[in-house]
Amino acid sequence: GTVLASGGLAGIYEHSTNPAGFNALGSSTALASRADAHTSDLEYVQFHPTALHIPNESCFLLTEALR
Repeated sequence: GTVLASGGLAGIYEHSTNPAGFNALGSSTALASRADAHTSDLEYVQFHPTALHIPNESCFLLTEALR
């Protein structure tokens, strides 16, 4: 089998810690799907819930010790 492990999709969320302009829109998954590649477990998305969002500022990660 082949595993496609590339990119991410944090750009589809309103708030993300990815830098502005970072292409994380799930493009690799879309390409695989269009090529009729078998995909599975797409509901599993890793994210870090410990980010600080301040309006008009960049979002950034906080230490997981805060949880």
